[in-house]
Amino acid sequence: MPLASQELHVGSNLRRQQGWEDATVGIKLALAEQQKAWPQLAAVVQTTLPTGSRVFSARAWQPGMMLIAGWELDSRWSTATSAQLHFLRGEEDRLLLQTAFSWTLSRRLGSRWAAYAEWFSLLHSGLGADNEHFFNTGLTWLLSPDCQWDIRFGLGLHPGEEWFAGTGISLRWR
Repeated sequence: MPLASQELHVGSNLRRQQGWEDATVGIKLALAEQQKAWPQLAAVVQTTLPTGSRVFSARAWQPGMMLIAGWELDSRWSTATSAQLHFLRGEEDRLLLQTAFSWTLSRRLGSRWAAYAEWFSLLHSGLGADNEHFFNTGLTWLLSPDCQWDIRFGLGLHPGEEWFAGTGISLRWR
């Protein structure tokens, strides 16, 4: 669950709000292994859980899915891209569709650590909805063959956006 903060400017008044965003859980399914230039493929089915602070929670489950393609470039470098669909709750409980795209470049830093950089965009449905673009970078630490922890810091690439940070853990069951 990422910690969120926002500043609201109402006239000459400034109001800062902080709290937790909704947690996300999901299942990733391997679809194909990399074969030369053909990428490794995976599908993810996920949802947010209404667990966040009042000001940042959607107060509803928000399901989504993604398709991920990844390539091992050599023994240290890899890259991946994804296409995502998310079903969000808008004002007056209206269902909105959000699509997202990302591209990541990663470098191993030994047997358990890796660093990555990622660009991603959020494309919103509905009239007057602005698209958003972001850049983030982070570290991953393989705690065991089936458990990975990550930490990330990023920046919005659109007017009015500042920075964000988050952490997460991934578990694999075989």
